[in-house]
Amino acid sequence: MANLSNINNKFLVTTGGNVGINSTSPIQKLDTPNIVIGGSTIAGTFRANAVFIDNNGGNSRFYSSGADGSTKGSYEFNIMASDGNPLETPLVVNSSGNVGIGSLNPYAFDTTATKLHVKNPGSSGSVVEVARFEGSPDASGSGGTIRLGTSNDRGIYFEGGRTATVPYGKIGLTEYNGAKTPIISLFHDSATNFSGNVTANGIYTAGNSVIIYKAQRNGGAVAGDWSYDDATTDMSLGTSTAHSFSLKTGNTRALTINSSQNVGIGTASPNEKLQLAGNLNAYAPGGIDAGLFASTAAGSTTIALRSSGVTHFNGGNVGIGTTSPQRPLHVNGTEGVARFTSTASGNNGFEVGIGTSSQAFLWLAENSHMEFATNNIERMRINPDGTTKFNANILVDVINNAANSANIIYRSGTDTIIGGGTASQKLTIADSGLATFSNNVFIAGDNTNTGYSRYLKLYGNSDPSTNVDRWAGLAVYNNGGNNVNELAFFTGSGDSSRTEKMRINNAGNVGIGTNVLNAKLSVAADDGTTTPPLSSGIYVGPYQGNTAVGSAWSYSNSGYTYTDFSSRYDSSSSYMRFIMKASATPVYAMTIRGDGKVGIGTNSPVANTKLDVDGAIKTQTIAHSWYRCGPITSGLAYRHIKTNLHMGGGARGNDEYIMGGFEIKGYAYYGSYAGFGHGTCMFHNWSGSFASLDVRNFAMAGFVQNPYVSSDGFCVIVLRQNSYMQPVIDFCQYYTPYPWRTSIVTAESASANLTGVY
Repeated sequence: MANLSNINNKFLVTTGGNVGINSTSPIQKLDTPNIVIGGSTIAGTFRANAVFIDNNGGNSRFYSSGADGSTKGSYEFNIMASDGNPLETPLVVNSSGNVGIGSLNPYAFDTTATKLHVKNPGSSGSVVEVARFEGSPDASGSGGTIRLGTSNDRGIYFEGGRTATVPYGKIGLTEYNGAKTPIISLFHDSATNFSGNVTANGIYTAGNSVIIYKAQRNGGAVAGDWSYDDATTDMSLGTSTAHSFSLKTGNTRALTINSSQNVGIGTASPNEKLQLAGNLNAYAPGGIDAGLFASTAAGSTTIALRSSGVTHFNGGNVGIGTTSPQRPLHVNGTEGVARFTSTASGNNGFEVGIGTSSQAFLWLAENSHMEFATNNIERMRINPDGTTKFNANILVDVINNAANSANIIYRSGTDTIIGGGTASQKLTIADSGLATFSNNVFIAGDNTNTGYSRYLKLYGNSDPSTNVDRWAGLAVYNNGGNNVNELAFFTGSGDSSRTEKMRINNAGNVGIGTNVLNAKLSVAADDGTTTPPLSSGIYVGPYQGNTAVGSAWSYSNSGYTYTDFSSRYDSSSSYMRFIMKASATPVYAMTIRGDGKVGIGTNSPVANTKLDVDGAIKTQTIAHSWYRCGPITSGLAYRHIKTNLHMGGGARGNDEYIMGGFEIKGYAYYGSYAGFGHGTCMFHNWSGSFASLDVRNFAMAGFVQNPYVSSDGFCVIVLRQNSYMQPVIDFCQYYTPYPWRTSIVTAESASANLTGVY
């Protein structure tokens, strides 16, 4: 049978059953350079919703067109049974060029769907194999690699294979030239090797903790983790179950933290918060001080052991050689001894402690002296030759008032005994204290009825037996019987005999140069008078007649001149007076009476005066003022000065009658009213007003203005104001039948007005 062909041989069916379209020699059942299946014409030779197949220069091409010119087509590769069931789509290429194997819709995690989506749904709860990549045939050194990266091969690779009979897996990085650097290596014995640093990040939420790395025994009964706590920003490493955590070296536990949070170093079973099996060396290199410390729960350091600086124990008693210290420092041993040495003394030094016979001792083994001090002052020293020196008084006393006695007895033959208290002993120190030291000192003397006895002599030389009179001291004077005793003081000069210079009698009266003690202090006159009349010495009352209290008389060797400075009273008045006597008649220089009146040149001040001077007063200058105005820097025109002089009116009515006034003086070298101001304001108050008023200015015109009565009835002086002037005001009262009024200023201010301020 001949071949069938169409016009121009565009369609040919051979006798062998091959069909050629645009082919004159079909070699397959269908042989055509281009095929279009389905669709409708859009434009030219293209169709919508069609499949195109062609070959271009040896490249076979498949096309899937969309519905229009802007829509791309997609592919589905389906398999089915001969009857059309069941239908399955194992491969999809969507219009974006993404490939789905086992998935009709290649899944998108971002804005672009994944280019390859492989899916094997399997059954729920099962593990299915999704994809398999197979390399070279199985042999030692065989394997396969999957690369994921950029166009120039930078990225990551996954490799699997075997070495000998041992399987392995690697995850690493690739470079642009294809070089592979393994980062993680996985082996059949579950070992994993990392090349380089490994960083594990925990995804946390604010204020919470997250486990970064967790390790556990199969089943999780024993587990540990490395975690981060955001609430405290702490990293934690340890067990999360009630088991110990250890750090090892040489496969041996070097540090262990057990479930009770006890820490053991060198031991796996610590019984304390820190238990060390071995030596401890606290060493801080680089010049930093090292130390061991213990603190209370409040953070106060109670024990500190420092390599440099202060070491202290504040947590309680410290025991050396004992587990039950009874004092802040308790040393126990065969000999409870503490030894102190210095670099200069060698190993002998100084010891303090309890000996084998329970004796207490202070023992200095060096050839030096021993010092004893209080209040940072050396009080006693024991020299190497055994001599003892004291830098303080020596007190021998019964401690805490014990019933037994405490004595010092010094014997030199039978001459002197100190202590005891028997009649044959010359000096007794009894009860508590010292002679400057609060002890009673008993000096036994003769049973003299009248005269001196019981001397205490203080010599100013080293040989009293040769210079017997070179002393000063005191003695007891018996004045008419052993029960009336006075104390006498003796002084002198050179080798002359010492004589009494002062005496205190049994009444407490003191006499200097006299033994007639009529007052608390009596001083004999320089002319040798021993009985102090009013004209001799210093005399402190009382008198024999009228009583003088607190009197003082000073005597001058002229025989007449003396000063009487006294506060006394007699039958009519009390007074203090100063008397100068240059003749037989006393001259009263000044008298101050009990009512405060003062007389100069007279002992009877006039009744109505505070100061009565009998004679002329001479002075180069007299400065006086009743009131000095204060500084006022205001530019207001008038100064208002309120007084306490009541002018009548108000609730009180007129109860203070005054006839007098004020004299005001002032000077301003500068200002609106410069110059000298001098004026007077004289008045007689009556019925709430100035019944008679006379204001005069003798220098600056208008310096003194008319006064006015304040709203509460007091006199207010008005002056023309100048901020550079502080006037002086004198108060005068002329009509003496009116009671004297003591005038003061109660307020002062400036104003632009002449009245109404007060």
